[in-house]
Amino acid sequence: MLKDLDITTRVLDEAALSQVLNSNKIAESLSGWENLTNDEQNNHLDRFIIYTTVEPGKFTLTTLLNELNNHDQGSYSLEQVKQSLARLTLSFIIKKQQQHYTYCVPLLRNQLLQADLKELLKYENLTNSAGF
Repeated sequence: MLKDLDITTRVLDEAALSQVLNSNKIAESLSGWENLTNDEQNNHLDRFIIYTTVEPGKFTLTTLLNELNNHDQGSYSLEQVKQSLARLTLSFIIKKQQQHYTYCVPLLRNQLLQADLKELLKYENLTNSAGF
């Protein structure tokens, strides 16, 4: 996209910026977080955490544990949840600030917010209840 701009262009207008942000290259670079490990149960927990927390954008361990219980995902141990949060933090998807977690990359969060989160959560619940 930027290669196609006139050499005299110094500022991107809103249309050009929107085109860049909605490009396949950006979408591809933001993908891959869904499978951070070779263990499907860990990947499920990672995805579940993202799908349940992306809308509010800010969450605590306590609110996350409540969400897990509300969606019948309470079979995960506290240690597994902490390991998942550590994976997501090391992958720069979320970051911890004092007692709260927030999203590191606004573009990723915006992309996720455009998805059908209820349907994704429903799929994750079905996958988990099937026993992987």
